[in-house]
Amino acid sequence: MKKIKWNQRKVKILICGGGVVALGILAVLVACLSGGGGSRLENKIKEYSKNYGITVSEIKNDKALMEQFTMETIQEEKIDKLTKNITVTDEEIKNYREMLGSTLDVKKSIFILFNTYDECKAYIDKYGEKADVKKIQNGTLPMMEKDEDGEYFNVIGNEVLETVFDSLKDGEYTKEPFEFSGMYCYLKRLNIKSSVSTDDEIKDLIKSEKANEQLQNEAKKGR
Repeated sequence: MKKIKWNQRKVKILICGGGVVALGILAVLVACLSGGGGSRLENKIKEYSKNYGITVSEIKNDKALMEQFTMETIQEEKIDKLTKNITVTDEEIKNYREMLGSTLDVKKSIFILFNTYDECKAYIDKYGEKADVKKIQNGTLPMMEKDEDGEYFNVIGNEVLETVFDSLKDGEYTKEPFEFSGMYCYLKRLNIKSSVSTDDEIKDLIKSEKANEQLQNEAKKGR
């Protein structure tokens, strides 16, 4: 069973813009493990190992995964440093909450992609109601998020998947495979949950966005 990071390309683009890749992935990895980012990187590895039943050793020998985790760690470290000096006003928090509205919600689902119609249909017929992701043999499972209720995939931000999600009630699933990105898919709607509820959480979002904007502006100046 393969797992893919849905926003992996976006993360890499942001980091490439900052010139990190030019250092060479090996040098970056050594710097992360020996410097302040080591703990964060190790925690990413341990969390992934715990969530997906892959040993730490296997993860560290997976070049693609380590490249992804390393890049994410460096980006997060940069953002952390910038956010310390960023202030957010009450007016900004109010405007941000009004602007986002329902996009603060998390539309939780089980979403699985298959190469063929028959593979997808066979999974639906056998596991559709229970959505047992541990029994996927030929499917691709996007990188799931996890909370106290278990694993889920958030469809917010993808018009096609949101349309399918909105056509279902909580607990319902697609009875027939539907096409998406050249593959055949199964989706089960779990529920909708608000991901942000406090001003402090919104303030952190604003700080993160401002920090990302600063990094992108610095990258443009360096070109």
